[in-house]
Amino acid sequence: MLNKKLEQNISELKVNFFKNGWCEIKPELIGFSNNISDSISRIKESEYQLSAKNLGIFSLPQNKINSHKIFNQIIKNASLINYVEIITGRRLEISCIMQMLTIGKSKSLKWHRDSYLRGNNFIGPIPQVVKLMILNKTVKNQDGPFQVISGSHILDFNNKVFDKILPFIKMRDIKSFSCKKNTCILFDGRILHRRLFSTKKAKRSVTIISLTSPDK
Repeated sequence: MLNKKLEQNISELKVNFFKNGWCEIKPELIGFSNNISDSISRIKESEYQLSAKNLGIFSLPQNKINSHKIFNQIIKNASLINYVEIITGRRLEISCIMQMLTIGKSKSLKWHRDSYLRGNNFIGPIPQVVKLMILNKTVKNQDGPFQVISGSHILDFNNKVFDKILPFIKMRDIKSFSCKKNTCILFDGRILHRRLFSTKKAKRSVTIISLTSPDK
């Protein structure tokens, strides 16, 4: 019975991922727990650096990520890789981990894709990057939630102007992740997404895991 439920869950996740460009995975299925989120949340704010690229939020430098055992534990998490490979139908490996922290007010990021075609140039890894976002704390609207435009990963006309118009055309398909702690969101790097603005009361901690196809 458990296997049938698991198979049904995987089948639904596959459909959601390929149709919408994202899906939400139960954390226990990929080896995540409150203990992991709590360990990440305990990292001192003084270790973070202000990220100009991300419009006023903080990021943990790569050398700090390498020094914390919890991130090494994530890299060695075979359940995560296996489950994501089943959903995406691709062989994958972790290529990067980012740890982001929002404290107080910040501006919204622009709608953007992480993998896209411009002219004859493909920006980003080929095939496209897949990302897994873990919310280490409950995220409310005031905290600057992550947003995606469902289905936009298959609506890329190689045009920056179109990408600026699409959020207005597909307004009903905007999904905002104001979610509980330990929510895990898997998304296609081609999907239009952004982080919404945050207020002065904001406190948001997210871990973003990038997965790409190995060279060999």
